[in-house]
Amino acid sequence: MALLEVRNLTMRFGSLLANSDVSFDVEEGTIVG
Repeated sequence: MALLEVRNLTMRFGSLLANSDVSFDVEEGTIVG
């Protein structure tokens, strides 16, 4: 079971598309950084 789930994240800074349709899971006990 995922502790954190991110689905279809898109980030823009003005007209700059930084990320498009990013998805990921972080499982409990996993160190991310």
